[in-house]
Amino acid sequence: VLTYAQIALAIDPNLTDARLVAAEALDRMGQYEIAIATYGAVAPDDPAHIAAELGRADVMRRAGEIDRAVEALTQLSRSTPGIAVVEARLGDMLRRSGDMAGAREAYGRALDLYAEDDPALWLLHYTRGIAAHQLDDWSAAEADFRRALELNPGHPQVLNYLGYSLVERGE
Repeated sequence: VLTYAQIALAIDPNLTDARLVAAEALDRMGQYEIAIATYGAVAPDDPAHIAAELGRADVMRRAGEIDRAVEALTQLSRSTPGIAVVEARLGDMLRRSGDMAGAREAYGRALDLYAEDDPALWLLHYTRGIAAHQLDDWSAAEADFRRALELNPGHPQVLNYLGYSLVERGE
């Protein structure tokens, strides 16, 4: 697959789909720096730029470069404001980096941007609840966990986290 993608790019360097396929293949091969550079070659005015930047940040995370991934997603959030998936992914990366306050803010922005019937809402409430719990803001955490259960009743991860948290609190 990588060979064909590279041949396509040699014929026409503007084939963004071939660039994305090549980057994905390089990532699967563990060639992280080359994959990051390949994703980074997608121009900011290309319609696939956001997907490329999200892919680039994911590769940085897999390469163990969480801070670099956070910076890439922060820049993407600033340069393309108002995109829910960017804010959600930034929240995830900030949470992985240990910045729970930043994660909670990013999840809040994402929640404001998603449609009320979007199936991703339960997960955003759940992850924002985790961040709030880590910040010792139990009332906000519990509200998010309970909202996640309203949106996705009986979800085992939410029930488990909420249940153990209540036991820890003696409630």
